[in-house]
Amino acid sequence: MASGVESGRSTADNIPSPDPSLLTTGRLEEAKIDIRRELAAAISAMSAEVSHLKELHESKFDGVRSTLSERAAQSVRDQAMAAAQAAQDRATIALGVDNAFKSQKEAAALLDAARAREIETLRALITTSSSVATTEIKSVTGRLDRGEGESGHRSDNQTKMLAVAALILSFVVCMIGVVALMEKSVTPVAQASGPVK
Repeated sequence: MASGVESGRSTADNIPSPDPSLLTTGRLEEAKIDIRRELAAAISAMSAEVSHLKELHESKFDGVRSTLSERAAQSVRDQAMAAAQAAQDRATIALGVDNAFKSQKEAAALLDAARAREIETLRALITTSSSVATTEIKSVTGRLDRGEGESGHRSDNQTKMLAVAALILSFVVCMIGVVALMEKSVTPVAQASGPVK
């Protein structure tokens, strides 16, 4: 290869005017500056867009957070209201049951008092019937002892039999009365002690 010196020219002579390497370098520097400016503008625009998206993202999530917080607070309020209502219902039921028991106890006490009065009445009736029968028996026995019963053509045995039959009859009537009163007093107790609703 021939060097520039051999051809008779110097290296400086071989460089055309204007020097393309200087022009290329200048143009490269300008292109770099333009590219840097465009990249900076694009980065700035992207940064602004990212900031905008970040703000939008935050505002959306803030809305979601506040909605979730409101729902959670409403859920807590609803649970508290349900618990309060359930407690009130339980208290109402307990009060109703207590009142029912109290009423049943009062009714049982009234029935017991009525039964006690009936028993006292029956005792008085039995005592009265017994004393009347005893008086009648003594009267008949006294008449028989005095011989007053002979005129009616009845024997002593017949008179005694009639007296005993009258006594037995009065005792049976008293017992029937007792049984009837007991059945009458047992029936309301069975109805009153039915299931409490």
